[in-house]
Amino acid sequence: MVKQKNKLIRDLCDSAKPIVANKTDQRITDDVKEGVREIVSNSNNDFIDTVKLASSPIDREDIDTERVKIITHFQEAFPWDYGDGFNAIVTASIQSEEHQWSGDLFVQLYDGEFSSDCQVSALDLDHQNCLISDYDNLTVFSSYTEETMTEFFEKVIEAAEMGFSEEYTFEALLEERTGLDVEDYDFQVAGCGVGNDIRLENYKAVNGEQIVLVAVDNRARAELRINRFKLFASNDDYNEFLDECMNLNGKRLQWNDWNYALNIYQHMDKPDNDW
Repeated sequence: MVKQKNKLIRDLCDSAKPIVANKTDQRITDDVKEGVREIVSNSNNDFIDTVKLASSPIDREDIDTERVKIITHFQEAFPWDYGDGFNAIVTASIQSEEHQWSGDLFVQLYDGEFSSDCQVSALDLDHQNCLISDYDNLTVFSSYTEETMTEFFEKVIEAAEMGFSEEYTFEALLEERTGLDVEDYDFQVAGCGVGNDIRLENYKAVNGEQIVLVAVDNRARAELRINRFKLFASNDDYNEFLDECMNLNGKRLQWNDWNYALNIYQHMDKPDNDW
């Protein structure tokens, strides 16, 4: 009986190789699978382990390509303790028929966006580098293909981007930079933009008289849209600054003159009365 079992194992392993590699005859594949089930039902546990090992390539392919479920959920975003940037927390799970992992991932906002170049980390996983480049060293992700893990991280980053944009409007980002709760002001700063897709906007403090003059970079993302800003204690101080900017080389500029917008922009990052 033992010799017969050993012969069946050799025959099964020999016949499984071309079936897994070529998959040209579905009927033969089905016959082999049926033979595996029949042998398993009439054999001891040691023999079962051997047969499962012989048939594992077929099962692995199904798990990796067809039966993986990925779920992501944005939790929150918060600014870095130092520097200009944010972290987003995304709860994510990846599940197949045999394996499952779920946990919180930290995604860093890098150069104004969440991208595949940014750092992704998980506190409950032992990894040294960014998880995107280090996941293949972790047992919990070892059963998934590179394509599956690429899709997983893309969905994590997408959740971070969408959640961040909903939680941090431009006004909220401006509040982080200035410390003021602000709202839109009523009139345009200048009749044209500065150039390079940068325009001037003004905001008023919700509680108080302060005015915030902002140069907004429409080509940037997230907090990098705030190219520069200048705070004014009152509306009178703000109007006085704009009036000074209309003077250039002894000439009075027009409101819709590009030089007027540029003059404002150039003086926004200078100390008061430094002309």
